[in-house]
Amino acid sequence: MKVLQFGFGKNLINSEHTLHNHENENYAVYTGTHDNDTIIGWYKSLEKEDKKRLKAYFGHKVTKRNIHLVMNRLALSSNANIAILQAQDLIGLDGDARLNTPGTVEGNWIWRIKPNELNEDVRQWVTINTVIFRRS
Repeated sequence: MKVLQFGFGKNLINSEHTLHNHENENYAVYTGTHDNDTIIGWYKSLEKEDKKRLKAYFGHKVTKRNIHLVMNRLALSSNANIAILQAQDLIGLDGDARLNTPGTVEGNWIWRIKPNELNEDVRQWVTINTVIFRRS
């Protein structure tokens, strides 16, 4: 199991979770787990230096508006046999849609997707990227 959010700290170069260190395909890759914040929530909580590392790693500007697309695409491009994307991250929701906060008892596991959130833009993004990265 590789969790991409875990790979973008100070140990980016050597982290087993960073994409360039994934040695074979015998694992599942996640952008985050049910215990992590959404990608946008995670990005908002990063220190300035961590955001600079993301920009350097991806080679282009990363913002709270595009980070979910960038990280989802990174997961799909992995050589992992399985790529798991969370619905909250596909539709670009912030930390208010977090599924679980470890160590708390209130408000966990209650988030539900609304019918209109899986709109045509999301469906097209999923279709295009699952075809490009042979995940269909």
